[in-house]
Amino acid sequence: MAPSKGASLDPSTHIKGGAVPDGDYTIKSVTCEIFDYNGTQPSGAALCFVFDDGNGQTHEQYYSAGKADRLIPSEDKKRMVHPQGEAAAYAQGSNASMMLASLLKAGFPTSRMSGDDVTVFNGTKITLTAVAQQKRGLANEKEGKVISLVTKVLSLPGEKAARPTQQAGRAPAASTSTTAATNAAPTAAVNGDLDSVAIQAVLQALEAAPDHNLKVKGLAVRCLKFAAGTKLNDLTKLITADWLIAQADTTGWTTDGEVVAL
Repeated sequence: MAPSKGASLDPSTHIKGGAVPDGDYTIKSVTCEIFDYNGTQPSGAALCFVFDDGNGQTHEQYYSAGKADRLIPSEDKKRMVHPQGEAAAYAQGSNASMMLASLLKAGFPTSRMSGDDVTVFNGTKITLTAVAQQKRGLANEKEGKVISLVTKVLSLPGEKAARPTQQAGRAPAASTSTTAATNAAPTAAVNGDLDSVAIQAVLQALEAAPDHNLKVKGLAVRCLKFAAGTKLNDLTKLITADWLIAQADTTGWTTDGEVVAL
């Protein structure tokens, strides 16, 4: 059997950005970077994922994380920090936020995502799938964009067996000794994923709505079908007029407290 052709050292053949083919990969590395998408956008914070397909080919993909005046890489590129030393946070609705949410939804343990070191994902075997990127009302936004997200965590670093996929924001099944009060807790809110799930659900609901606007009252019900694995009660508590107003700057929607629109 002839040996497989290795990856060329010629820079003109290297893959950087763009869509990653659907399939199973190992996350070779994750670093925090400042990236301008080859001069097409203002420089901003981004997570750089390098995916290894196991056949000598790697794919480098950048996921925008926020504006550079609010988020920059640490010196070792292992975490995002605020340039002025203030509390740092990924922009809700950003590509990085969606990627992290997809990892959590696909089965990456919540306990390992409680810190800020992005190298925690190195060595994770995953399934990547390109999904349609929802419009966010941003300037110069292109039609038909896709984003590669994790749809299944096959194994964690050091593991060999495949792992079951968790639903969005849900913890593994509780033992029989778990109390009723614990079972009733809104798990998505506990793991911090509910905001990202709700933002994407609202954007999808608005995109599907006539004239791209919906009444705030009853919005959670309209969003439920776009938030698989999330409880209606949790969405209803979160998606309020005040919450929609607070998210307007980062999501691109507008609202007067009664109607929200793209």
